[in-house]
Amino acid sequence: MIGCDPTRLEQAAADGVVAINLTWNRANALSGTHKDEPNRGLSPIGRRFVAKMEELRILVDVSHLSETGFWDVVEMASRPIIASHSDVKSVWDHTRNLTDGQITAIIENQGVIGLNFYAEFIGGSRDLDMVRAHLDHVLELGGAASVALGGDWDGGDTIAALPAIDSLPRLYEHLLRHGYKETVVQDLFYNNLMRVVR
Repeated sequence: MIGCDPTRLEQAAADGVVAINLTWNRANALSGTHKDEPNRGLSPIGRRFVAKMEELRILVDVSHLSETGFWDVVEMASRPIIASHSDVKSVWDHTRNLTDGQITAIIENQGVIGLNFYAEFIGGSRDLDMVRAHLDHVLELGGAASVALGGDWDGGDTIAALPAIDSLPRLYEHLLRHGYKETVVQDLFYNNLMRVVR
């Protein structure tokens, strides 16, 4: 969107940009990714970019980032970070999913992890029970205030139960039927992300 150029961040902030994902699947001038140059972390320009984002109060989004780049961001972070659409690696082993250490770091940073509904990242039975397995693991790690919804409805194959945003009531009801407190579900659906955005 802005060509990995830190000098364009001020205009992005003025235009109302709230968060920026540092990479997609391909490595760029800022960092390697989970699948392209996965051992490369933030470059010098990547570090300047993240520092400027923090100065402008633009959320740093670490989804897709290489694990090395992730830890570089955590080391620099003075504000909460987000993984806008990422799942749990110990539930389903995929390079796009977060390790327990990464999840714990986001929790300690008071950031947010948005659960991804892309079938390949959910894994297993690829249904609401698997979404619940990812959620449960974040909760077990102490992430009740740091888990949200990440969706990923931009052309990928999401699980059959959640094909679009208007299917989210199915997840809400599924969680209530399985004994989750409504306050926990409301935090997942809205409050946790908005705490960080605000």
